[in-house]
Amino acid sequence: MADPSTERFVAQVPALLAELERRAEALFGLALTPTLASLPALEEIADFLWQMRERFDLHDRQINLLLLGTYLGEMVRRAEGGAWRVDAGAGLPVVDRPDGRVFRPMEAVGQRLTLGAPPLTALGSSGPGE
Repeated sequence: MADPSTERFVAQVPALLAELERRAEALFGLALTPTLASLPALEEIADFLWQMRERFDLHDRQINLLLLGTYLGEMVRRAEGGAWRVDAGAGLPVVDRPDGRVFRPMEAVGQRLTLGAPPLTALGSSGPGE
């Protein structure tokens, strides 16, 4: 049985995916699906958010991180298998992959949105690692 924080997060995943899909369509005209085929579209959104980062307050940045990070993590989870878990030390959701590696989508998206790199699309070719 998962810990309560993981259960709460997993229960929110469908709504978070739907919200990013709604925003992607409304703001960018992009149709997202939680598959690796949507990595270029997710990258387009991340690029826009990175370019506009000065205009977002802390709350907006946290929402952007949560939506994109959850979407990226769910794409990887669906493609490779595994399960969500909230890392108690970091307090962030991670994906435990079947091969034992841990994918940290919030950290990957956080770097993309604050540093502009590395691109999320680089994750599609070699597979996200730890």
